[in-house]
Formats: sequence, structure tokens, C-alpha cells
Amino acid sequence: MYLHENQHLVHRDLKPQNIFLTTESMVKIGDFGLARPNNLKLDKKDQLFTPVYASPEQFSKASTLDTLSDIYSLGVVLLELNFNIITNMELIQTIKSYKSTDI
Repeated sequence: MYLHENQHLVHRDLKPQNIFLTTESMVKIGDFGLARPNNLKLDKKDQLFTPVYASPEQFSKASTLDTLSDIYSLGVVLLELNFNIITNMELIQTIKSYKSTDI
């Protein structure tokens, strides 16, 4: 929340490798190399991200990103943890099985 509300940034690359647990059991987020200002319109230089964890908006060249993009990525991370998914293919298949066109 601090990242979004106080710094007005979108991380854009939330994935297990960028989420850390301190010795005091606090969750910390690292690797802000792809972070951009909230509601930034994407262009070609913003096409760097980890596809498996990227929100659908990150694949659209005419899109803007906001905090919902990071929430989507965090949801993918939680899905991966909950189902003990090992490979990216398992993760993609699990995501596809939960997608709904009714939303």
C-alpha cells in the first residue's frame, strides 16, 4: 500500500523472486527497476516484465497501469503458493482454468 498511496508507483514486476521475508517475519518488496509512476501510459520501452505474472494491461500498448496491475500480479503469486505450482506451464494452465469471461 505504501508504494501505491505514498509513492504513487506501480511495481510492474511482482513475483516470488521479488518478495522477501525478514528475520522479523515482515514482508518486503524488492527490485524496483521496472517501477513506473501510477497511471502512466505505456510505450515500447515499458514492454519489459515477467509475462507469467503480468496483468493483461501490460500486454496492451495503448494501456495505462495503476495499482490493479500489481494486485493482479500478487494474486498470481498467491495462486502459485496456494496450489504449490512448480513450473510456469502449470501456473499458466491454472490461471487459464480460473479465467472467467463473465466478469
